[in-house]
Amino acid sequence: MSERKQVKVFKGLIIDTPTSNQIRFRDSFIGVENGSIIFIENTLPKEYSESDVVVLKRGEFLFPGLIDCHLHAPQYAFIGTAFGKPLLEWLEATVHNFEPKCADKNYSEKLYNQVVRKTLQNGTTTASYFGTIHTDSDIILANICEKRHQRAFIGKVNQDQMFPDNLKENADKSIQETIRFIESFKGYHFVKPIITPRFAVSCTRDLMKKLGQLAQERDVFLQTHLSESPGECDLIKSMYPECKNYTDVYEQYDCLTDKTLLAHSIHLSDEEMDVIKKHESSLIHCPNANLTMKSGFCPVKRALSKGIKMGMGTDIAGGFSASILDSMRLGLIVGNINDIVNKTEPVSLSEIIYLATNGGAHCLNMQDQIGSFEVGKKFDALRVDLNANDSPIDLFEWNGNEQMVERFILQGDSRVIKEVYVEGSLVDTSI
Repeated sequence: MSERKQVKVFKGLIIDTPTSNQIRFRDSFIGVENGSIIFIENTLPKEYSESDVVVLKRGEFLFPGLIDCHLHAPQYAFIGTAFGKPLLEWLEATVHNFEPKCADKNYSEKLYNQVVRKTLQNGTTTASYFGTIHTDSDIILANICEKRHQRAFIGKVNQDQMFPDNLKENADKSIQETIRFIESFKGYHFVKPIITPRFAVSCTRDLMKKLGQLAQERDVFLQTHLSESPGECDLIKSMYPECKNYTDVYEQYDCLTDKTLLAHSIHLSDEEMDVIKKHESSLIHCPNANLTMKSGFCPVKRALSKGIKMGMGTDIAGGFSASILDSMRLGLIVGNINDIVNKTEPVSLSEIIYLATNGGAHCLNMQDQIGSFEVGKKFDALRVDLNANDSPIDLFEWNGNEQMVERFILQGDSRVIKEVYVEGSLVDTSI
């Protein structure tokens, strides 16, 4: 590498999605200085020599860092279990037993190191985490993400009803602890707080209203769940008779802004989507969990056609995998099922890549920093090697660029993610 201001230069195939309907392939030189992309050129700028350049072989390419807009860090403790239980039954069987353990800071530190390492190994350079009601353990999660250089939004969960006593707080304490949590975020570079009412079922009107107002007062993001399962939607109707629908609950209680992430969002009317679009809130597609819990099929094409911001989530541990790649391929399959059952247009490869990268960046209002390869953006990137020694992919001589990226999405896993970069720095995913 050149010693000139720690510049990194790569030469080879660069793949990204500037829009949801375009996969862009460039065979270029890309230069990175102080964490940002300083050039993307067809020829090497004259101030560099060929000896400065890392040349990517056939089967290697640079791909944007993956963005997981919805996952539950404490639930990594039971990932891959309770398959097939519907949402409300699943919460009782898993969350009620495991999330109270996060009152123990030693337990939380070990668990959170594991989930951050595993997501980084799978190429997740940015994540939006739900924690628990336990503020000090949530701060531990923030510290771990910062130390490991994973961009992260960390949420201290809020809930004051419908959960056991060891998993809820009264509204006043919940607000006080949320303020304490937000104010602890000093000196972080990669990590931000996000206000996190679990969902309208578990929060009283008073708590939701105050959390929505707090998010706007502090100018921070808010994340929650919306219209995940039929049983949940029925419960909302009985709990909030004054509201027209589930989305109206969040609108009436000040929880919808351009900084709101709405996970799942399966059972939405056009009217609800129009409200979400009006507020510029984001829908997060979690196909793994939606299938696992038999919740339904997210109407991705309908949302995209309305211009609603959309991202992808693993939804650990409703989803059984820490890999956004798994979510992407399941998203493609769900798109096909929707086409078969509901005669909708299937989700395209470019759209699913966009949701997991540039689309997620738009959801987090970070599209000027991450999500694709542009001069001035941060170099959050994966160096993919389909020919890695233990690769699950046999690359054939007739596989062109389009087939290579398709095979990466459909067959790839952590074994073909050779290197992970966040803001130009190589991340250690081994410990």
